[in-house]
Amino acid sequence: MAPIALLSVSNKHGIVSLAESLHRMHGFQLLSSGGTAKVLEDAGLPVTRVAEHTGAAEILGGRVKTLHPRVHGGILAMRGDPDHEVDLEQHQIPPIDVVVVNLYPFRETVANPQVSWETAIENIDIGGPAMVRAAAKNHAHVAVLTRPDQYDRFLVALSDGVDGPLRRELALEAFEHTAAYDVAISHWMGERLTEQASQWLEAIPLRQRLRYGENPHQHAAWYSAPKQGWGGAIQLQGKELSTNNLLDLEAALATVREFGYGTEGAQQAVQDAAVVVKHTNPCGVAIGTGVASALSRALDADRVSAFGGIVALNGLVDATTARELTSCSWSVLWHQALNQKLGKSLPARPTYVCWNWHQVPLMRLVVITFAPSSAGCWCRTKTINRLIPPVGLWLASARLMLKKTMISPLRGAW
Repeated sequence: MAPIALLSVSNKHGIVSLAESLHRMHGFQLLSSGGTAKVLEDAGLPVTRVAEHTGAAEILGGRVKTLHPRVHGGILAMRGDPDHEVDLEQHQIPPIDVVVVNLYPFRETVANPQVSWETAIENIDIGGPAMVRAAAKNHAHVAVLTRPDQYDRFLVALSDGVDGPLRRELALEAFEHTAAYDVAISHWMGERLTEQASQWLEAIPLRQRLRYGENPHQHAAWYSAPKQGWGGAIQLQGKELSTNNLLDLEAALATVREFGYGTEGAQQAVQDAAVVVKHTNPCGVAIGTGVASALSRALDADRVSAFGGIVALNGLVDATTARELTSCSWSVLWHQALNQKLGKSLPARPTYVCWNWHQVPLMRLVVITFAPSSAGCWCRTKTINRLIPPVGLWLASARLMLKKTMISPLRGAW
């Protein structure tokens, strides 16, 4: 009997090439349903529909299609177990050897603030997590794939036989996949039903390994959602960041955001601003008529301390700014945007790390900080809004008239 691969994915990237390799190079029978089956059929691949396999039609508008003994029995059966073998033969259930499943795009759906409760609920996957968990539990006999970036690694291993360590690794990633999915659902529902969550639940993907922790002998890793906060920033050049780099970047961001950000949206830059940070402490903060002017002023505050520090800019890096940047040695440069032609003007040495955060909705971030302790951990949230109120809302607590010459210094003091 030909081995069976069950494919049912929301993210269809790479699914056709995977199915072609499974069928044509390794002799797998393809079992699928819904949109995935149609994609494979359109690619000219022979596909057995799940409804044909189970003998039960999809019902309830597609809510029930894979929840069937001929699917889950084939996934959960332990090869070589006499009782399981008898059950499979008695009920005519062929074993399923590979399960390729990723889940309905719930997070993408609820990312729209206007999404209705009903639409969000309808995008909660039921059959998908059940198959993923079943395959992960029975990983000694079934390989489970939950991400397109696993496909090539699996196909390479399949040629020589998928060994135990890879099966266990894929099973771990499968359970992480379903756990993160459940956390996303819990977060969304909790935000709408309660002011205070009853449990601390979080599932943040690994962004990258850091060069070191607070000290060089310590290991560290950076976890971040792909399109939120620093997770949406792009590193243009330079070596990997350290923990201290990230702490300094956050300190620079916390300061420069008070002057607004970019030229679009509701929270546009009030004035061009530059911030220089060393060891989480600002050693130069300035505004100016242009980013170059602001940067020059910030550097003039303490050019010695600025050496090897972090610089953050809230506007476009122009030619004059690029020349000013090359006058000093930086650990990290963070900027709102950079003209591609000017990128060549900046130092290309590996110690010069350059980041671009042009597409991130900076002023709409919700920052969650938490700290472990012997009591467990405490956490707090802070929404990043415009922190400088309009001048019309300023109130003088002393009996002094607010003069125009005071406004700019007061903004800086705020």
